[in-house]
Amino acid sequence: MFAVEGPEGKPIAVLAGSANLTMTGLSANVETMVEAVQKDRDAAFKQVVWLERQAWDATDRVMEKARPK
Repeated sequence: MFAVEGPEGKPIAVLAGSANLTMTGLSANVETMVEAVQKDRDAAFKQVVWLERQAWDATDRVMEKARPK
């Protein structure tokens, strides 16, 4: 999920889908995204911002699982 805001802090676009911003994802994969329409954009933007604030950094936990035992 991506929320894009303009210079004034207003929502420009809210996108949801399977796309990832890697070179492979952008050049070789078939990705699907859906954009929130104008009447839903503000509510969707607020929801994305709220979800982002609820997130936590899981890097240490992921690296711990990836290390050989």
